[in-house]
Amino acid sequence: MADHDIQRIVESLENLEGLAPAGDLRVDEVRAADIAEALGDMDDDARVLIISLLSDEKAAEVLTLCDERTIEALTERLSTDRLIRLLDDMDPDDAADVIELASEELQPELVGGLDEDHRRSVRSLQEH
Repeated sequence: MADHDIQRIVESLENLEGLAPAGDLRVDEVRAADIAEALGDMDDDARVLIISLLSDEKAAEVLTLCDERTIEALTERLSTDRLIRLLDDMDPDDAADVIELASEELQPELVGGLDEDHRRSVRSLQEH
C-alpha cells in the first residue's frame, strides 16, 4: 500500500463527524458504525490496515456493522486466528452471519475454532 493510500485512509477517518485532528487520531475511539461505513469505501489493503489498528472487541463490533461485500473481503484477507478471536467477541447471531459470508472452505475452520459454548450457539443458529 502506498503512502498516499494511507493518507487517504486517515483523511477519510478525519472527515467522520466528531473526530479529532490527525495528530490526535485514535481509530479505536471512532464510532464503530463510522468505521464500518468508511471501510465500505476503501480497498482491501486499507480495510485490513484499519481493522489491524483496532482491538479485537472494537474490530468485532465494526465487522458486524459492515456491508456483506466488506465482510466477505475481510474474511478472505484477515488471518484465521484473528477472525476466530473476532467471532468469539460477537453475539452468536452476528458470528453466524459473518461465518456465512466466509468462503465455504473457511467456514468449518472458523466454527471449529470458536470456544465450545459459542460454537454450540453458532451451530444451532446455522441449523435454523
